[in-house]
Amino acid sequence: MKSPLPLGRAVLAGMRARRSGRIVHVDSEVAHRPPPGRSAYAPAESAQLGLVRSWAREPAPFGITVNTVAPGFVPVERHAHVEPQVRDAYIASVPAGRIGTPDDIAHAVSFFASEAAGFITGQRLVRDGGRQLGQVDRRADEPQSSGAGGRTSHTAVARSGAVWEAGAKPTQGEVRTCDDGA
Repeated sequence: MKSPLPLGRAVLAGMRARRSGRIVHVDSEVAHRPPPGRSAYAPAESAQLGLVRSWAREPAPFGITVNTVAPGFVPVERHAHVEPQVRDAYIASVPAGRIGTPDDIAHAVSFFASEAAGFITGQRLVRDGGRQLGQVDRRADEPQSSGAGGRTSHTAVARSGAVWEAGAKPTQGEVRTCDDGA
């Protein structure tokens, strides 16, 4: 909650004056599926979801939407030291058979920030390959996806609580470009 709250407060007045704006949070699947050892992180993510839903009602009459994207596991810098067996166990729990990519999340954020999402507010889009659906019964002979699918150079959200005003571009601190080399 250290960044979503102050960021939102910093832009809401200007959005209200213009009667337009988009606030897109990025939370985590952990809010609804907390793993062992994450008892401090899970409530923080749940609080962020509560903030999104509260803010979705308050500024809606001013043309401001507030939504959130909840990624599953996406390999970013902070996950560099995840053990291969932990990663493999996670993949085994995902019906889509792969972990997410920064592009998977960026596309969802881009949609919520677009004019096409102008009548959507207070929503949470989970991007976890179906993991929220529960256990996977995967047979050894089923094909497995490798993940990135050959995508290159797309923008991905880099920090929780990124905020875009209508017509504004995110700052360098809010986004990053990743290239999977394909």
